[in-house]
Amino acid sequence: MRVLAGVLLALLVVITTTSAYLRLAQTGLSCAGAPDCYAQRPAGPEADPAEDTARALHRIAASAAGAVILVILFVGWSDARPGERVAAIALLVLAACLAWLGRYTPSGVPAVTLGNLLGGMAMLAVAGWLLVALRRPPPVANGRALRGWTWLAAALVALQIAAGGLIAARHAAYACPSFPDCAGSIWPDGAEPAAFDPFREMAPPASAAERADPARQAVALAHRWIAAPTLVVLAWLGVRAARSGARPAGYALLALAAAQLALGAAQALGGQPLALAVVHNVLAAAVVITLAALAARTAPA
Repeated sequence: MRVLAGVLLALLVVITTTSAYLRLAQTGLSCAGAPDCYAQRPAGPEADPAEDTARALHRIAASAAGAVILVILFVGWSDARPGERVAAIALLVLAACLAWLGRYTPSGVPAVTLGNLLGGMAMLAVAGWLLVALRRPPPVANGRALRGWTWLAAALVALQIAAGGLIAARHAAYACPSFPDCAGSIWPDGAEPAAFDPFREMAPPASAAERADPARQAVALAHRWIAAPTLVVLAWLGVRAARSGARPAGYALLALAAAQLALGAAQALGGQPLALAVVHNVLAAAVVITLAALAARTAPA
């Protein structure tokens, strides 16, 4: 069962990575002549061989992951502990929800983009927790205190990931070419709260002025300002975890927090290269898995 959980986690990393590549590529990120061509390409299947390959790999991995989830659920049910059974059921429900959302993807409604993104990250978290739980690891010292910090970090990371997904959904990648401010401002004048409504569509930007309008600048800045407390909590949790006997998870959180900060700055100042954006997503997935593993180590008996 541990092997199956590890295979499932690997498949989910492939799924979330290819999904991120497709989502970002279809917005026109790093298109030839960027940023002028950004958001001007139609959504949907393209003739780009790289996108075709990513799409095929995504479908194959998703089908394989579904089969593995069913095996884990039905074959391992009798020997699983209650928490592990709940995790297996959660994986099946999340997979079904994502399959249903796939019928409406890609979509101009941000809620669809956020549902796919957060659903995939949730599956990574559950699979990572299950893999560690099946190993029956000894609890770490100060588990109760660490558990609270772990859940706080998880909530902030989820909010940060949602804000990042909204940037892609609102075509706001090029709204703030400077860092950490946005065109000399810490918050744009005239930004409307409707920009954060996940069920409200916005027309893609057709000019440089629309790419940097207050609504899109607010979305980009929200992602940055949420990152500040998120990075602080991750660093604090990393130090506490390393001192409490969970050194691999603690050191990983410290390294990932520093890498994400550096990548975010490099993206903004480097013209939003697609490769860096995909790596940014992969490292976010690594943060989610690490937090899930730490949650399993600090869970009550």
